Amino acid sequence: RGPRDDDSDLDGNDEQKPEVCAPGVNIHSAQQGTAGSYVDLSGTSMATPHVVAAAALVWATHPNLDADGVEQRLIDTAEDLGDTGFDVRYGFGRIDAMRAIEP
Repeated sequence: RGPRDDDSDLDGNDEQKPEVCAPGVNIHSAQQGTAGSYVDLSGTSMATPHVVAAAALVWATHPNLDADGVEQRLIDTAEDLGDTGFDVRYGFGRIDAMRAIEP
């Protein structure tokens, strides 16, 4: 949850965290140190792969975007949750990979 600490620059918007959210509760995942076992885990370590995969899809379908453009595309196409617009729990919303890769 945000916001993050003020970094004393002139851009107050960069303290708004998180920008987006992703599935991260009870994610069925391979269990470390095993050969074929699975476990249900929760947390940012489970949400991060969703965001990285969505960003990779956006970059693959919109190769003209730079990193900031990919991030903005994920923000602009996120499904707004919680309070309308930005909030400290969901940011601008849950990523929507299908919307993010549309032309």
